[in-house]
Amino acid sequence: MAIPFKIRMLLWQDRLFGKRTEKMPPAQARETSNKFYQKVVNRIDYPAISMTQVTDMLIPMRDKHQIKVRIYKPSNKPGLPVIVYFHGGGFVVYNLESHDRVCRRIAKTTESIVVSVDYRLAPEFKFPVAAEDCYDSLSWTFANVDSFGGDLSNISVAGDSAGGNLATVVCLMSKEYSGPEIRSQILIYPTVDAT
Repeated sequence: MAIPFKIRMLLWQDRLFGKRTEKMPPAQARETSNKFYQKVVNRIDYPAISMTQVTDMLIPMRDKHQIKVRIYKPSNKPGLPVIVYFHGGGFVVYNLESHDRVCRRIAKTTESIVVSVDYRLAPEFKFPVAAEDCYDSLSWTFANVDSFGGDLSNISVAGDSAGGNLATVVCLMSKEYSGPEIRSQILIYPTVDAT
């Protein structure tokens, strides 16, 4: 009988790192998980896709804290669509580096500018901090889209797993707050119900 893929991944992680991430302190678990995820992605998606421009910036949040975003420009064409991307990781792990190749591929294949958001993680930052960071990042993108050549009328949100949850929540927050108009949401295996 074949061992299910998820079980094989956990066994591989145990063999590589010698300890399950849920038994580690948050900072060590993040570092371990990020390295593991990057190794897997780097083997699947090699070499990394080149971009015309990749820019890291710090942007302000509602509580005066700053978070990092990374902006991927696949070309210098004016008025490209923009995708604000929220990474997965159970609201606890992963970051801009873990999802760098994913964002490059999305930017290239969709011919869109991707704004990848490094929202604050649990358990240090409890709900609703991640959701507020993501909504504030969307609002910042709308306010600054001209500065990086995006189309104000064509801004979408996207995310995988926990990031798919955040993309969904950001759409609801934007509706509730009469905030920015979102063109579409792109959800990759989103965590949106109890299944």
